[in-house]
Formats: sequence, structure tokens, C-alpha cells
Amino acid sequence: ETWITPIIHTLQGKKESQDRKELTKQQCKAARYTLLKGVLYRKGFSHPLLLCLSPSEADYIMREIHEDIYGDHLGGRLLVQKIRRQ
Repeated sequence: ETWITPIIHTLQGKKESQDRKELTKQQCKAARYTLLKGVLYRKGFSHPLLLCLSPSEADYIMREIHEDIYGDHLGGRLLVQKIRRQ
């Protein structure tokens, strides 16, 4: 179970054993996300949908990008753009 699981369950309408206050909090959080074909996306401002990654997926992507650009010394913005293209 990762941070994604409770959001997916909330979007699917699966109510876990939570008190009413916690459920309301989770529903407010889930409102910022959408589920398309079983894949979780965060609704973004500058980009319409941002793919949500599990910690292991994020670690893998960061490792791959770092190995690919090692020595280029890209700034933060360029690095983010490269990650979004992956």
C-alpha cells in the first residue's frame, strides 16, 4: 500500500473504516485527482493531468534521468521538464 491507494479507493467509492471527519478529509484530497483507465492523475494548473507515481516508480525515473544527464548539470526547471517528457 502506497500513498496512492487511499485516493484510488476514495475515487472508486470504496469507504474504508474511517470516522466521518477522516472520510471528509480524504474526499477533499481526492477531489484534486482523477482516475482514468485505472491510472491515477493529479489535476494540474500548468499541465492538465499529471501522472501519479508510486515511490518505487519515482525512484526509478529519478535514477534513469540522473544517469542520463550526469555531467550536464541541468537546472531545476530543465530537470522537471525532462521528467515530464519521460
